[in-house]
Amino acid sequence: MRPSRRAHVDRLKFFYDVASIAAMQITMNYSVIPFMLMDLSPTIAAWRRLGWYGHWLCASRAPVPADDAGLVPLLAFSLGAGKPLRAHLKARDAAHLKRVEKQTAKETAREADKGLTIPPETADHAAQVVAEGLGATRDEKAL
Repeated sequence: MRPSRRAHVDRLKFFYDVASIAAMQITMNYSVIPFMLMDLSPTIAAWRRLGWYGHWLCASRAPVPADDAGLVPLLAFSLGAGKPLRAHLKARDAAHLKRVEKQTAKETAREADKGLTIPPETADHAAQVVAEGLGATRDEKAL
């Protein structure tokens, strides 16, 4: 049995939450080192041992002139990571557009049906008015 879309979204949200918490903890631990050591030399030594990962993360989000994204996303897209994403977005947009067009067609048909339907009492009254009008024009022609 295929899992529901809701279960898939819940699973993705769980992984997103775990990754967010881990990223926040790693970033916060890196950025508080100077405040814990209260000296520049031990701070630089600690950052060196950690591979300067906090600085690399900040640099990866630095805007580049050609794009407002960042260096890492720009490199990823230039190396081909954007093709599957573009294909997915195109398919998603096409499906959404199809749904919107279908819904619009239904609403248009519903509105058109409302405009063409004449209640029976109105139809009888209209027939009577037309008959009276035709009778009056016949009477006028006779004069």
